[in-house]
Amino acid sequence: MSDSEDIDDVEAARRIRAVLLSHRGAARAITAPEIAKRIGIHDPEGTRVRTVIRRELELLMALFGNGRGYFLPQTGEEVERGFRTLYSRIRKTGRRTVVIRRLLLAEGWSESTGRVTKRKWTPPPERPGREASPGADVAAGEAAETAATPRQARFFDDSPWGFAPQDKRR
Repeated sequence: MSDSEDIDDVEAARRIRAVLLSHRGAARAITAPEIAKRIGIHDPEGTRVRTVIRRELELLMALFGNGRGYFLPQTGEEVERGFRTLYSRIRKTGRRTVVIRRLLLAEGWSESTGRVTKRKWTPPPERPGREASPGADVAAGEAAETAATPRQARFFDDSPWGFAPQDKRR
């Protein structure tokens, strides 16, 4: 067996493709570390194999993955399941992007400068008919710090992913 440094990415991609062509169907999925063993490189975590697949093969083969490894779909059901998985990942990534952006903006992150600038907290106005309870000023301050600005609200309303965070759906 040769060492991983002896094989360039193009040769690794050729070998990986040959292995993947023999793994048709979800039942025959193969993990990245197993592919590494089959092509003769030392990659116990499968990191290099996954990198080569992303760089060299992902756009050239109808390749799906599941919890058991990579495979080429053999049935229409496997294709549909693979697409559902991909779309689910897209939605989760979009949701996470919205949440991170919201958190950064709430902390004072400026989209124009890319820096966090702390805003001064001002206590909310007193509401008539309500007694102040211990800790109310702290809770009110936390709420004020996380409230969406008009600019943030516009971002959520124009979300390219077709949804908004949970609190905006109501």
